[in-house]
Amino acid sequence: MLRLDDEGGMKEVWANPAAFTKKAPLLRLLDMHGEAIRHVAMRLRRNIITWDDFLAALTKCHKGAVLCGNETLENLMQGLINQIQFTPDCGLNSSAATARGKLPIQQR
Repeated sequence: MLRLDDEGGMKEVWANPAAFTKKAPLLRLLDMHGEAIRHVAMRLRRNIITWDDFLAALTKCHKGAVLCGNETLENLMQGLINQIQFTPDCGLNSSAATARGKLPIQQR
């Protein structure tokens, strides 16, 4: 099994990404734009955040959507927030949800 923290394995993937997939569209994309994809991938950064931080970011985005009247984004953010808040053992610190203020389920 290939792991992201396996530097040798990842070098192997970057050297020949097509060898690690059987998906024809992806193979064509890699053949046509492999160098550009590698260039972008090398500039990507991976950040790890907590569920609490993720919930805070969604809540901030939800509030912004409400303020600017973007009902589609508001509903999307509300759905994601509710899903996280009501999923037992998802990794959310229970006191953080209360401290940040749970958003009510909104019906339209």
